[in-house]
Amino acid sequence: MSPLSVPEAPNDKLHWMTERAVVEFVEKAETLLELSSQAIDDEDGRFSRLIDLALSDGEFDDEQSDEFHKLLGEAGQWYRDYVAAMERGEYTFRPDRLPVKDRHVAEVFNRFHYRSMRKVVAPNRANLIRSSLLTVLVSSFEQLISVLARELMLLEPSLIKGDDSSISFGQLSRFRSIEQAREHIVDKKVDDLLRGEFAQWSSWFSRKEISLQIEDFMDNPERVQEVFARRNVIVHNDRRINRQYLLKVGSQDFDRLGDRLEVSHDYLSDAIQEFAAVGLLLVSSIWMKFTKVGPEHTAAWLDDQLDVLRDVSLHRAVLKVATVVLEKSRGRLPRNYELSLKVSRWVSLRQLSQNEVALKEVKAWDVTGLDLYFCHLKTVLEGDLTCMLKTGRQLIREERLSIFTLRADPAYEPHRESSEYRELLRAVRSIAAAKRVLAQPISPEDRKKAAAIAAAAAMEAAAAMDAGAPQAE
Repeated sequence: MSPLSVPEAPNDKLHWMTERAVVEFVEKAETLLELSSQAIDDEDGRFSRLIDLALSDGEFDDEQSDEFHKLLGEAGQWYRDYVAAMERGEYTFRPDRLPVKDRHVAEVFNRFHYRSMRKVVAPNRANLIRSSLLTVLVSSFEQLISVLARELMLLEPSLIKGDDSSISFGQLSRFRSIEQAREHIVDKKVDDLLRGEFAQWSSWFSRKEISLQIEDFMDNPERVQEVFARRNVIVHNDRRINRQYLLKVGSQDFDRLGDRLEVSHDYLSDAIQEFAAVGLLLVSSIWMKFTKVGPEHTAAWLDDQLDVLRDVSLHRAVLKVATVVLEKSRGRLPRNYELSLKVSRWVSLRQLSQNEVALKEVKAWDVTGLDLYFCHLKTVLEGDLTCMLKTGRQLIREERLSIFTLRADPAYEPHRESSEYRELLRAVRSIAAAKRVLAQPISPEDRKKAAAIAAAAAMEAAAAMDAGAPQAE
């Protein structure tokens, strides 16, 4: 959100390994969301193509064509009855046969019918894709937890103590060093942890040696629990609800047993946002507890990650991360980074249609004595277009507001049709054009003329700014 540089982090193995793991996870999550948006429910299109194929193969005369289309109308109810029977588990259901007079029409229709039935009993294409994407999401999150747990166990020997942490002399002799034996025990401990339920992961991270409450990083812990339960049903029970699923989600609705679970784009997006927020918050909390990475680097890194999430419209994840960091830091963050996280939070609230909440907090924001950049952002978020133009021009003159920021930053989104916003774009382009002209080799006399013209334009711009009115084009 802000043009802040990220301080260099210390060369710390735990920091490096966990940063790489969470960045890879977030990148995978973004890819999954993109693939989900491309999955199209094209059931009608599939059947239309089958009908066109049948008509092409049939080469019907008018009478045969009429009979074929009549059969199509009757077959619609036939298919609905068949699908309903399948959903009820009545696999021996056979609807009444459809009467066909013309043998040629019968042969073509039977071929069409065979192809159609394969489509009827096949799962919805988009849902099948998204169900697969959900399993990849959960597996990727498990991989992230695996890396975090392994690095913490290697760092804190007390995390691997226990009766199952010992090895026999025969086993020890197979390793070249004590360090290899230790890594073997750690890998076994991590595997045991991952085979457990999500609640067991949460309990492990809450141990006194780590003291992190994963639930604090979630908008909806019950929803996360349900995602894991749904993944298990997809993988092991063909998406059909079983008693174990109902037990995991705390439901007594046994009438749902056997129903198929769907995975919509919105459902997958919600799951991705929950996991992305948990991953970023968990890693940054581990840095603060177990590495030499200070709050300045952590806050700057998180600010960059939130920019990435905003680019793919994961606004709920941005809101959760910014809110948790601000609540837990309690004013201990460097001032500029704290303000940048606040702005990220307000922009996300606005994108999630919580405009009144955002505007109330922005209006209460005292920017007295703050950098001009934050004063400008306050005017942007408040919708004070006159002051937005005035402060924006000043930032542009100082070369601190670019075309890219104006185009890409969602804070400006509500104002992009306004004359003030267009004026800021013109101002940036004018300065860029002037710099290109001045960079060209010209005679001293022409340079004096150009400087005089530029000075006059600057005086005119300053007068317009003082008057609080947009410049004329």
